[in-house]
Amino acid sequence: MSTVLTDTAPIDIQASVTCPDEPATEVAASRRTEATTAETAEAYTEPAAESGEPSTAAHQKVEEDKSGFNDSGLRELTSQDWLFAATWGIAGALATTAVSVLFVPVHLMALTFVLGAGLGMLGYLDYCTQLIRNAHNIVFGTFAAILLIATLIISPASAILLPAVIAAAASFVFMLVLAMYTGFAGGGDIKISPIPAALLAAISPITAMMWLLFTFTLCLAAMISARLTGSKRKHVAMAPFMAVAAVMAIAIYGLLAQVLGI
Repeated sequence: MSTVLTDTAPIDIQASVTCPDEPATEVAASRRTEATTAETAEAYTEPAAESGEPSTAAHQKVEEDKSGFNDSGLRELTSQDWLFAATWGIAGALATTAVSVLFVPVHLMALTFVLGAGLGMLGYLDYCTQLIRNAHNIVFGTFAAILLIATLIISPASAILLPAVIAAAASFVFMLVLAMYTGFAGGGDIKISPIPAALLAAISPITAMMWLLFTFTLCLAAMISARLTGSKRKHVAMAPFMAVAAVMAIAIYGLLAQVLGI
């Protein structure tokens, strides 16, 4: 006798398909793979940092040093630079000599000639490379010292040495303090400032003070103008303004001396 189960449901012997679970499995596997990759990259990155490899910030700083302001200036000097510098030196010497003829004693005109020549030449080089080199300061200072001593020998009655030394020291301290607290001046500006101050103090200490004032005013006006015009130049060369201020100081002091009888 056989028994027939008429009420029994048919049995599905096929394997059930779990399609909804498969994407979740793939996502989880993908996340595990990404985590493993990140850990591997971190493991390789950390030793590189520890071994002295430059970071991104350090690399950017190196690139800025290569293209920006550094100890060698913006670029090396060329023969054309020296030619133009000599031209500006002659122009500066003629400018200071022209005003000296009107207001300065004859025995001091050699000082103003060297003053204009030195500032005109170094002013152009400073404008080109944003740097006043130590060697140039030494040459300029040597000529200035020799002329001051020679002037004192030729004209012993003129007491120019002590005012020149005091003005040079005062100018150096002033520019140094200005650079320390405001960043307004650079190292070359600090080193060159005693030379024009000493030469101008031979005319009068007031002339040296006026020169410092005019230099500061002209540089400040140039910086404000550069900001207003959107200039991308990071530094303003000070030596060209020193040259202009020297001519202004001699002329204005000479006029005041004539008017006030000093």
